[in-house]
Amino acid sequence: MVMNYPKLFQNKIVMILVLSFLVVAAFSLSILIRQEQSLKSVPMVEKKDGVIEMKKALVDGAPVFPIFPDSAIHKSYKKTVDEKMEFLVIYEVDEEVPVIVSWYNKNAAVSGWTVVQNSDFPDAKDEQILLLRNNKYNLTLVVKDNETDGKTLISTEFLPL
Repeated sequence: MVMNYPKLFQNKIVMILVLSFLVVAAFSLSILIRQEQSLKSVPMVEKKDGVIEMKKALVDGAPVFPIFPDSAIHKSYKKTVDEKMEFLVIYEVDEEVPVIVSWYNKNAAVSGWTVVQNSDFPDAKDEQILLLRNNKYNLTLVVKDNETDGKTLISTEFLPL
């Protein structure tokens, strides 16, 4: 049984081009949808009666804290539990861990933050942790070398007093 297709679709080159166009269009659409979803705020319900909001930009209401020069926001979270807000902001930068920690030791006080506990290993080049406090938050500052891409991650976790 031979079916009668329009002459245009009987040409193999035209069929390959049409199929190629459809594959590229579908792939492009899926990338655009993923990008749009990643840029939007994604609220998620947590089991502990809280709500988490995530962004690739700074979440609304995040505390003011000095940002190491040339660092960019990698991820940002806001968690609301019992009307108290906790924040986590992760920055990414091209700099060595000791240089970043030294900068924060010098600049945190300017913004009203006090270093409560300095790094237990001040000579460590892969990771250092500082504990800071202001009049509203306890802050855990983790500066860690991301060995996979050569960048350093600066994690700032703000817990209300």
